[in-house]
Amino acid sequence: MSKRINSGSIAFLFFMMLTIPLSSQKMITWFDAGLKVQFGGSGFYNQAILDAASLDYVLDFTNAYGVGGKVGINWDDIGISLEGMYNNNKSRIKRIAADNSVAFTDHNISAIDVYPLLRRARNMGYFELGPKISLLQNIDQTISNVNSGDVTSQYNKVNYAAVLGFGSNIIGVGEAFTGILGIRIEYGVNDFVSAGDGQRFSAPLNLPNMYDQGYKSTHPLFIGLVFEANFGIGYYGRAKCGGRSKFMRF
Repeated sequence: MSKRINSGSIAFLFFMMLTIPLSSQKMITWFDAGLKVQFGGSGFYNQAILDAASLDYVLDFTNAYGVGGKVGINWDDIGISLEGMYNNNKSRIKRIAADNSVAFTDHNISAIDVYPLLRRARNMGYFELGPKISLLQNIDQTISNVNSGDVTSQYNKVNYAAVLGFGSNIIGVGEAFTGILGIRIEYGVNDFVSAGDGQRFSAPLNLPNMYDQGYKSTHPLFIGLVFEANFGIGYYGRAKCGGRSKFMRF
């Protein structure tokens, strides 16, 4: 008799994969904090834009940046980090008119993002995944370098994304400081366009005939480099054989 593997089973197996190697050894709890910067390429994924012959994405890998920090709690090589970032992302879409003239619609997006991530660090490298909670601050729209104004009302104030990252340590100073460089990929899982003004005005391009073949949702994308200056705060351990566990600094 065949059995169907659901998403809950996959999540459980993944959790066990991370934790089983630790079951045979005593775990050390340690804490860290860090400063982060990221830059890369960003844009929108919308199937209606992909299907339209007159529309095309332009992805510039210098158009997105973010700054922020993190705190983490770790058990040997498994940890949970909480990051806060101010991110500024952009989207550029090219439109070819009937007379073959070209126009670019640009969106400048600022948001405060929170990342609760599960991270595994091993052999000088790391792998992380988890959600991003994005609190939209502002979106300005420009068409062929002419500012068409604030269009924030056409987008949802709170958005969610799936995050995947990996990288390695590139700098190390003792046990207290490491410089970490990695790659991060983010994909917005909910429709970025609001059900009110956004769908009413056919965002993100505000073209009356954009959804003649049916409405398609819009999902923000980001892929880029992340650098983290990480500082070890301390750990719980025994000062001597048989002594009580206490917090010690690196």
